[in-house]
Amino acid sequence: MGRDSDNVKWKLWPRVLGVLVLLVCLTLFVSGLLLKRGIELDHFTSGPVTVSDFLLQWQEKLELQIGTITVEEQGGSGFSKNFNLIDKGIRAAGFLSNFFSDFSVKTIRIRDFNGSVYLHEGEEPSFFNIESDDLIVRSTLVLKKNSLVVHIDQLSSKRFKSEAEGEIHLGGGKNHVSGTLRANLAGVLPVLLDFTANGEQVSFSGKEAGVIRDITPFVDLFGLDNNIQRWITGYLKGSRYRLKTFAGSIPWNDPAAGLNRLYAEGRVDDLEYTFAPGSTDLEPVKAAYGDVIFSRGVLTIVPFDSTFHGREIRGGSVEIDFTRPADIILTTYIKARTRADGDILS
Repeated sequence: MGRDSDNVKWKLWPRVLGVLVLLVCLTLFVSGLLLKRGIELDHFTSGPVTVSDFLLQWQEKLELQIGTITVEEQGGSGFSKNFNLIDKGIRAAGFLSNFFSDFSVKTIRIRDFNGSVYLHEGEEPSFFNIESDDLIVRSTLVLKKNSLVVHIDQLSSKRFKSEAEGEIHLGGGKNHVSGTLRANLAGVLPVLLDFTANGEQVSFSGKEAGVIRDITPFVDLFGLDNNIQRWITGYLKGSRYRLKTFAGSIPWNDPAAGLNRLYAEGRVDDLEYTFAPGSTDLEPVKAAYGDVIFSRGVLTIVPFDSTFHGREIRGGSVEIDFTRPADIILTTYIKARTRADGDILS
């Protein structure tokens, strides 16, 4: 009896497997027919995300078209700085590209932003665009197996009166995002900027990328109190500003600490620095040019070929300490050959 029972079981297994294979083939066939005709959904919701006008269809590969994705605003900690998660997402997108030839979302709505995305396998360029009342981003996407390159064709902000273009690199097994941008900040400060962002901070470095005549509109962007800004743009004048280099980092959890991490070095042509605006008793320091360095919250100005009250300065500097905004300290050192005849002393 035992052997007969075992023989019956062994004979049943091929039949069961055969039925399973047939069901799988039928499922794939029916799914193929459905996908060939297309699977359409008017809308569906998952948490804060609502998807409308959904169409999944098989041509040579899968094609997914979505009319609108709306993301409702939710409370939270804001932008996620988990760049490892971004890397995993890009790897997943690279894997899915083996099965999809087209992916498009006509409209993406997130808060005040409206965007669109189109990913295509062939020669037609892929893109990602986003707009708001203030911001416009136009970009071309190049998705590789494990990385994504975003070519910024246009980035402009009405609020900051700034424009930029360049490249951003994501993924590639790295836990950070890096890029290079050529920007015109506040319409007056053309710079070439390299940056790297990770889960702790964003670091940057750069130099000028054109002629700088006026820095006031740029400094205005920071919304500094007049008691602070006047030391930078009110008292310092020049015919041209040359930004040799700048570098710094801004921690995500303490953006204000970025001031003490900023280093900038430049030169000001036809420099004038006024100690007492409106006063006829204390004239400004005048120089053919001056080196300007900002480091650890302290601005240092060293004039060259300079004069003070018509006397040649043989050594001097102006130092302004911004580390305590409520108590800014000005230190001036001037070495000149003169007489206490009232021209300087009164």
